[in-house]
Amino acid sequence: MLSSLYAQKKGYKELAKRYCRNLLMGTWLWRNKHTLGTKIEVVTSNGSHYEVSDTRLLSWNGEWSEQDSQTLTELASEMEEALINDDKYWLIDVHAILKTGFCQEIHPSQKFIEHGEGEASKQYATTVCGNGEETVCFHAEKVGAAFTAY
Repeated sequence: MLSSLYAQKKGYKELAKRYCRNLLMGTWLWRNKHTLGTKIEVVTSNGSHYEVSDTRLLSWNGEWSEQDSQTLTELASEMEEALINDDKYWLIDVHAILKTGFCQEIHPSQKFIEHGEGEASKQYATTVCGNGEETVCFHAEKVGAAFTAY
């Protein structure tokens, strides 16, 4: 079976590392990754908590701090296990905290809508916060596309 061979050759390990590198670098923020500092927090269904304090210090081919490298290795190890094990169901909750400049624009996702009469063709995707307020958000499709971008 092809997936078994891929696992033997450590393909899932490399795949998980690449996905997690994109996740921790904030690639999924697209135009919003250019800030005065972005902190990424990841909580997994295994109960683990991972954090990168400033994505500006990370690059695809550059050297990562010892702490950020360890975060990448541990998170990728969890993801690899989920990719290899058919019985494993793994979820992550990801948060980005952006430090923005005065009047800096933020670019949330847009809804896909069929343009109706009198309806705006561009509308932001929204979600309801824990306190009941509605706010703009990023779609899973936008985040997922960024994982595979590199």
